[in-house]
Amino acid sequence: MALLFETELWPNLIAGCSRAGVPVAVVSLME
Repeated sequence: MALLFETELWPNLIAGCSRAGVPVAVVSLME
């Protein structure tokens, strides 16, 4: 599982994880 913060959105990383079948969760710290 890959945890990404909303300020760290890397399209290539997300696409690579998706192709490899790795779940991706985007975490927002904004209130």
